[in-house]
Amino acid sequence: MKYKEVMPKILGYISEGMNQKEAFEKAGVVASTFYKWMAENSDFSDAVHKAQDDARNNRRTIEEVEAALIDRARGFEREEVRTEYISKQNEEGKYVPVVSKQNRTTKHYVPDVEAIKFYLTNRDPERWKNRVEQNTTAQLNNEIKIRYVGMDGEDIHFPSSEDEVDLTRKNKEL
Repeated sequence: MKYKEVMPKILGYISEGMNQKEAFEKAGVVASTFYKWMAENSDFSDAVHKAQDDARNNRRTIEEVEAALIDRARGFEREEVRTEYISKQNEEGKYVPVVSKQNRTTKHYVPDVEAIKFYLTNRDPERWKNRVEQNTTAQLNNEIKIRYVGMDGEDIHFPSSEDEVDLTRKNKEL
């Protein structure tokens, strides 16, 4: 395997977001060879590190992930299309697939509690903190409780299941 042929593939995979191991394995290079190239060729090593930095700082990827996190936190709808085909004979006598029916449905995704917690605690840590309280008793039993506290100092309760989310929605509608 030639170094100059494989190097662009490895760098491309890393730029797409793969880690080093995933990239060199996908390019068909064994670990010992990859690490030998890294040690012996500073240009290659520098290029690998630059590709990793580029992948980490890829603004489009970061924005896509942020948008997906916000969708999960808010809940979202997505249209799904199911297509059914039949085989039909054309003028040349060959059978070709032809669309027979398409069903469109809208799938609803409820807000994800963990995504909400993650977003709020990282976006505005002064207002949304995970507070861990630990109480140790004389019997040496440790009890750990996590409280979510709003700006007004009151405890915040996050629904822990879809049923609880539905119940909260129904209560707000009343």
